[in-house]
Amino acid sequence: MLSINQTSSSESIPCSYYNPSGQTRLVRIANTSHWYFEGMVYPRQKLRFLAPANACLEVYAGDEVKGRPLERIACSRL
Repeated sequence: MLSINQTSSSESIPCSYYNPSGQTRLVRIANTSHWYFEGMVYPRQKLRFLAPANACLEVYAGDEVKGRPLERIACSRL
């Protein structure tokens, strides 16, 4: 599952997230208005995407968003 709404290239930055675990991770960005991103990252796989510089990536265990994310990472650090 991958849902992405990208801004223009002048407003977005390249990002990547590597899943070092043996479990699938759900990642999403929902903290920016008029922009949403969600995707699955399988074990030992890398996901590359464009995101607004002020966005924050939330990482969840499994395939559903339940409770608190395992981690939150500023996209400017990815």
